[in-house]
Amino acid sequence: MLTIVNQAGTQSLGSMNVTAPAGFTVNNSVTPFPSGSSISGGLIKLRNLNITAGSTQDFNISVNVPCQSPGSSAWMITAKQSNDFNGPPGNAFTLVAPSVLTTPVAGSCKLVFVKHPANAQVNTKITSVADDPNGAEVTVEVHDASDQLITTATGSVTLDDDPSSSTTPFSGTTSSLAGGIATFSFLKSSATGTYTLVASGDGFTSSDPSHSFTISDFGTICQVNTTCTGTAGTGKTKTSVTSTGIHTETTLAITMLSAGDLPSGVCAGFTPLAGSQGVAVDVSTPPDLTRVTITLDKSIVNAKPDNGASKFDVCFGGIKVGSPGTSFTTKSGAPATFDSGTGLWWGLLPDCSGTLTQPCVESRNKTGSGNVVIVFDVPNPWDLKGYGG
Repeated sequence: MLTIVNQAGTQSLGSMNVTAPAGFTVNNSVTPFPSGSSISGGLIKLRNLNITAGSTQDFNISVNVPCQSPGSSAWMITAKQSNDFNGPPGNAFTLVAPSVLTTPVAGSCKLVFVKHPANAQVNTKITSVADDPNGAEVTVEVHDASDQLITTATGSVTLDDDPSSSTTPFSGTTSSLAGGIATFSFLKSSATGTYTLVASGDGFTSSDPSHSFTISDFGTICQVNTTCTGTAGTGKTKTSVTSTGIHTETTLAITMLSAGDLPSGVCAGFTPLAGSQGVAVDVSTPPDLTRVTITLDKSIVNAKPDNGASKFDVCFGGIKVGSPGTSFTTKSGAPATFDSGTGLWWGLLPDCSGTLTQPCVESRNKTGSGNVVIVFDVPNPWDLKGYGG
């Protein structure tokens, strides 16, 4: 609201120019709006006012204010007696105290994830489509209190781990705003894991955490009614995963894990070999059967004194989808052990026999080159995370 009081003795106030503070944008909404008036950016030209001496006129002005606090929130006003802002200097009006021409700006705009990061492979572009570097890019928008996009917002937006850490595996985390939108075209992670991100920027309220997403050593989108295969490897351990009986389009992800990632107190008698890696496999829609093949290089095998193929076991952690309280029978014949830290049942897998109803080892073989190859099966509805060594 702008209130003009004509304190002149006899002269009428006919026209004035009103200039908004830097960063303010005047909407095409000023009432009343006399004939001959106009608006251009932050300048309002009011004409044919005819505000008589001693009279008051109110103007309702709608503006967009910047997200960041402006250097000055003071408006400027020049006024003249003439209705068309013309005439000699003598017909100009002068502001008198106590004129108040400031508009305080409080609060800030907020950042909002519009396209969230999705599952991706390590060192591969992260988009909003799982395991698809060509998918729609991750985007963050600047919104006002009504959750509307602010196209005039400027500056940059940065993505950080949530919770924040001193080191981050992510790169390509800063993007400049264009039309109030930050697009992340080079977002990647150099490390596997499950993450959420938070967007922040000067003058903006930080976003809520993004959707959770997983970075894996291998990831692919599996089509309906196909056999889906993926291969990953770390050091001298290689893993191949084949899932059959895919019922809906889904994602197959493989993450290689170090021996130290094995929960403590599970798989009694199982000691991972130095240099060996475990494998975590995630199939978002459990298929009929997932088969995991782990190949241990001979350099790892030879570190074990008694290294016949039969001496290599699989320490498995998994959950039965729909029946999370269900255990499986371990190699010793005892029920698997539940680990509250991972939320999975853990134990050494038995050998497969008959119709598959639970995870089991299909085969163990030593190749002519001295590598050991272990194959284990995970039938639906088991969802797995497994370690072999």
